Amino acid sequence: MKTALTILFLISCVVLIILVLMQEGKEAGLGSLT
Repeated sequence: MKTALTILFLISCVVLIILVLMQEGKEAGLGSLT
């Protein structure tokens, strides 16, 4: 059970990082790279 929670936590962290990078790219005009 603890392993499943750890995997979910890691996945959520990766998703948040990707969303932040995509938003920063759009603001910088680099949306074409994503």
